[in-house]
Amino acid sequence: MALVLNIGKCTLLGNYRENNEDAIDVKQFPELTLSMVADGMGGQAAGEIASKRATEVVPRELKKNLAPDADPESAKQIIRKAVVQANEEIIAMGALDRDLRNMGTTVVLAVWRKDKNMFVTGVGDSRAYLIRGGKIEQLTVDHSLAQATDGLSGVVSDDKIMSCVEENTDVQKCADALGQLALDSGSRDNVSCIVIEVAEG
Repeated sequence: MALVLNIGKCTLLGNYRENNEDAIDVKQFPELTLSMVADGMGGQAAGEIASKRATEVVPRELKKNLAPDADPESAKQIIRKAVVQANEEIIAMGALDRDLRNMGTTVVLAVWRKDKNMFVTGVGDSRAYLIRGGKIEQLTVDHSLAQATDGLSGVVSDDKIMSCVEENTDVQKCADALGQLALDSGSRDNVSCIVIEVAEG
């Protein structure tokens, strides 16, 4: 039985924010579906520039380098290199412009190769969770800097995230509900999430 992905996405301006420094992206290539959330930082427009650049560079690098027949270990290395490349390009932009000097971004990324496997990775404190069989499991490790807690998982407990997902079976309604739940729970940050349902096609 072939598997398909149903994907919902949501990004909201935080309660106390003037601009949204998050970037979310879902790209579908013939053999590959890439879902990505980037939470920019660095103040003013810098965070927006960093997160947007990450969502441009990572898909570009994966489209160029990740062959359909790559084995899982090679695929992991290629995905890792794509994230490193994004980091290098963001640092280079910061070196050229004083106003962008301190910019950076978190990245959480799911790469699905059709009917093969899904890779999940993250840098920073944005999280990926697996919810299955009444259990929630965090798949990424938090790398927190300067107590900059994440917009959704920083204010909403794992149990509440799972309840929200179980109550909202439509992926888009679920993504919207999670975003609103974070704002209602007092999140001071921008809130972005992508909900991926793996279903039988």
